[in-house]
Amino acid sequence: MEEIKFLWQQLLSQKPTSDDLRYIIEYVEPLRAEAGQQLLSQKPTNDDLSYIIRWVEPLRAEATQLIILTKEEIMEKIKKMY
Repeated sequence: MEEIKFLWQQLLSQKPTSDDLRYIIEYVEPLRAEAGQQLLSQKPTNDDLSYIIRWVEPLRAEATQLIILTKEEIMEKIKKMY
């Protein structure tokens, strides 16, 4: 476990890409929360947020709030309100 934390710190110092972080979220359970938090701090796309919602339970609510709705989805919500 100590080695994975060391490697994580090295990866962070090299500015991991969204692809790097999504891989860690999906396959490296001990680093899921840290990778999810890092991904949230890097202006995540909807795809990034989907990974967080699926794999990182503690960040699920926060990621869900950040999903960018399409124009059609926005209009559908507005229509349901009135």
